[in-house]
Amino acid sequence: MVRTGLKGTGWLLVTLLSQPAWAVDTGQVACYGDRGEISCPAAGEPFYGQDGNYQGAQPSYQDNAEVP
Repeated sequence: MVRTGLKGTGWLLVTLLSQPAWAVDTGQVACYGDRGEISCPAAGEPFYGQDGNYQGAQPSYQDNAEVP
């Protein structure tokens, strides 16, 4: 048993850490090399790992009709 020093909050920490966290994709699809835009490289190629290499959860928005 690991003690956190915060009596009664250990279950909360474990619960929060066990939940998946989703980050919304930025929508970036282009990749860049040292001289400008390039085709997105494959794993192991130079410049691989840019945001354009990954597709994530796409942003979506809802108008909740709030009036300022």
